[in-house]
Amino acid sequence: MERRPLYSDIFYGGVVSFTYGDNTPEEAALLGWADRPAANARVVRVEPEGDDAARVIIETDPHHLEYSYCVRGSDGRWREQNSGGY
Repeated sequence: MERRPLYSDIFYGGVVSFTYGDNTPEEAALLGWADRPAANARVVRVEPEGDDAARVIIETDPHHLEYSYCVRGSDGRWREQNSGGY
C-alpha cells in the first residue's frame, strides 16, 4: 500500500491536516475506509455543494450509512474534511 504524506491546508480560517486526497470526492471519501476492507464501503450518492465541496454518502456492511464531507484544496485535489454516521 502506498504511504501518503500528511498535508496541511487553510480552509475557512483554520488549518486542517489530512492525507492527500484523490481526484474525485468519491475517491477521497473512500480513502478513509482503506484500512477497513471488511466494512465493504461503497458510494451511494454524491451531493455537490458548489464547485469545491461535496457530501458523499457511503454505505458499509452491515447496512449502515455514513457521510463524508469532502473539499477541493488549493492544489486542486479532493480531501475528506470531516465525516460521521447517520
